[in-house]
Amino acid sequence: MARFRCPDCRAEGPFEYDGTMACPSCGSARVQFALTIEELLDVHPNAFDDIDREIAEFETLTRH
Repeated sequence: MARFRCPDCRAEGPFEYDGTMACPSCGSARVQFALTIEELLDVHPNAFDDIDREIAEFETLTRH
């Protein structure tokens, strides 16, 4: 079970994360999520590969 907090509608609490990046209450994209590693990997199985790639790209850009 993930948790969310929305600054637009002020809703917060637990919910079932399905990969949607919007407030489950009002649909705002400004929502904040707290996920467990298991929930993240269930919905985004390549999440760590994506993070590693973005870090490598950032490090390459900052060396120049």
